[in-house]
Amino acid sequence: MPKQIFVISSVKDTYKEEFAANKLVEAQINPSLLPKIRHELIDVLYTYRNAFVSNNEPLGAIKGNEVDITLNIDRPDPPVLRRPAYPASPRAREALEKHIQELIKVFVLRRVGHNDEFEVTTPVIIAWKNDKSRMVGDFRALNTYTVPDRYPIPRIQETLTQLSKAKLARVLDKFTGVNMKIALKKGNFGFEELEALGHIVSGLSLGIDKNKVEAVLLKPIPHNKKEMMLFLGFSSYYRRHLKDFAILAKSLYRICDQETVFEMTQERIKACEKIRKAFTEAPLLLMPDCNIPFKLYIDACEDGLGAALHQVKIIDDKPTEGPVCYISRQIKPTEARYGASQTGCLSLVWALEKLHYYLDGSVFEVITDCNAVKSLLNMKTPNRHMLRCQTAI
Repeated sequence: MPKQIFVISSVKDTYKEEFAANKLVEAQINPSLLPKIRHELIDVLYTYRNAFVSNNEPLGAIKGNEVDITLNIDRPDPPVLRRPAYPASPRAREALEKHIQELIKVFVLRRVGHNDEFEVTTPVIIAWKNDKSRMVGDFRALNTYTVPDRYPIPRIQETLTQLSKAKLARVLDKFTGVNMKIALKKGNFGFEELEALGHIVSGLSLGIDKNKVEAVLLKPIPHNKKEMMLFLGFSSYYRRHLKDFAILAKSLYRICDQETVFEMTQERIKACEKIRKAFTEAPLLLMPDCNIPFKLYIDACEDGLGAALHQVKIIDDKPTEGPVCYISRQIKPTEARYGASQTGCLSLVWALEKLHYYLDGSVFEVITDCNAVKSLLNMKTPNRHMLRCQTAI
């Protein structure tokens, strides 16, 4: 009797090829990947194929997390939450009906009967951009009576540093575990670095997006307080990339006070130019590895405190030292009376508190040119300030 041979792998490979040809065509896959690595990537994506969604497919609904919108109906003024539809042109009506049909198809919306009654009705509008339309709900009246859902916002810097440890399979596990879906047209796979939250993220480093650097260079010098606050807010978002940012921006923060008259002096114009230059010279920040010793550089001056956290990593088969992050702050009025020794010790205590997230449980070396810091722990009769520094350390 002849033996029966079942070719299972070839059938599975056929499904993978169909998956790659029909669904992955919407995603961005690094074209420079080696064939072997590309095949392994498709294997992983095929394994988690249910985590992806393409056009006209049902969207994901998070399991076990129903959201209720609480309205504050006890306000003195009665809520007006039944609002009529806005007038729309035939072009807008056609686009609106198309969007409604698509959302009904993927179970985001459902049609209601003529006899159904609701406490809230809100109009929608069509927003156009580059000949593409998007349906936008006007919930301004509803939001007036909505009780805010208070929740802690995650720290962006911690989130970005955690990306270096993220693995594709682990991320896909998280999505499938809560029944969330990933839009393939927004997916980028197999790339060594990606743009995220205004940064360029890779497994080894974190840099500023070049488009953001160009935006800083092209923007004119601020001419009023509002423009200055926008400039400082934008720059402060990247302060971990900018050495001594708080010291550079000290004179600029002063003119943002309500009681201060806005005046752009030569000193402040130079401060803006220095911050711009710092953007162009900002180094790539190494992704922290708590298994490798850190180097903590601290410094202090009459204008502020500064610190730089460094690590030595093997890059291109060579040990390379680079920054993990920069921190800085201005001197407070009470601290301006400190001597050089007290200010140096203050910079150490402040840096340890600020970088506790990285240094807790890690081996690190403190590097400074302040002799008082070097002998701080060995002082036999410290004054009150030094004693507080000893206790804090």
